Amino acid sequence: MVDFRSTSDASLGKSLLTDSDEFVFVIEEVPRKLRRLFDASMARFGLTRTQWRALVYIYRTPGITQTDLAKCSNWSVPALAMLSTSWKE
Repeated sequence: MVDFRSTSDASLGKSLLTDSDEFVFVIEEVPRKLRRLFDASMARFGLTRTQWRALVYIYRTPGITQTDLAKCSNWSVPALAMLSTSWKE
């Protein structure tokens, strides 16, 4: 992990980040690293993060319409249409 403590203030024992700030930073890093690992594992199947997210919504909600899928995933209907077209290719 990167240490963001200020070297110029080292003699004063000060840092740029408090212990709480450093904890929050680490908490934010965990999901980012998990997404990276999962993206790498899905890349073996030729899927992007957007594609696997859409597939999970479809799997969890059989019969979901394209409009409902766009609403629950915060995508536009045209963007979702382009995504589903890419699956056919």
